Order: sequence, then C-alpha cells, then structure tokens
Amino acid sequence: MRPGSGRALSANGVPHSRRLARLPERWRWTVHNLIAHPISELMYQFGAERVGDYIHDRTIPAHEPGTGRG
Repeated sequence: MRPGSGRALSANGVPHSRRLARLPERWRWTVHNLIAHPISELMYQFGAERVGDYIHDRTIPAHEPGTGRG
C-alpha cells in the first residue's frame, strides 16, 4: 500500500482501481484486455507511450502475484 493512502499497489507501484474492484471478478480483466490494450497501443503509435502505459497499468485488477500471463 502507498503510505497513508490505504490503497493496494500493483507490482509496478500503480494503485489498483477501486472502480474495477466493484465489478464482478470475471469482468475485471475484460476492461483491461478490451479497452486498455487497444488504447495503450494507440498511444504508443502516436508517441504518447507514457500515457498508454499509465492507462494500461491503472486497469490491471488486483490479483495474486504470479497468476497473470505476463
């Protein structure tokens, strides 16, 4: 957690989205895969890689470390 924030951080230090946490578990990765991946790719192509990385990382739902595919 970020000190004093009460929010869990992902492996890369980005806080997990509270909105995603409200979705049923089966839909949490759907938002990441169907929305964040295409947007992050477009941002990369337009030279805004940091923006794309931020969007990508903010939509990674909280999960057990080591259980993802990447």
